[in-house]
Amino acid sequence: MNDVSAISRNLKTCLNQSLSAADQKKVAATVSPNSLWQIDRFVSWSLVTIGSCLVLGFLTKFNAMGGVFFLSSIIAAQPPWVVGAQPTYDQWVELSALLVIASMPSGGWIGLDYFLLGRCCRRSGSNRSASV
Repeated sequence: MNDVSAISRNLKTCLNQSLSAADQKKVAATVSPNSLWQIDRFVSWSLVTIGSCLVLGFLTKFNAMGGVFFLSSIIAAQPPWVVGAQPTYDQWVELSALLVIASMPSGGWIGLDYFLLGRCCRRSGSNRSASV
């Protein structure tokens, strides 16, 4: 494995020597992802995951609260008293809807949560009649 790494470093060095100084700066900027890039990817994938899970009805309350925290950060980044801030009316509506979803037992009605809850946590008929 060390041989492959050495060959790769040698090849990169030879290719970078043939570039101009401006092109070397461009290559250096695109090659190494910085922490901002990593945060951007994390936020993008977490939004895709939250949205997909909400559509499928999987871990509904958990993902609804994840959406609430994300929308809260969007609203906090655009306070209405700052000049030039974008209006956040639609984020408030979405945040309210996610709070309703998180507070209601919606996962028990439909979606993957309904089937998973039915498989692992449903009481047997004898226990239910005895408790009533």
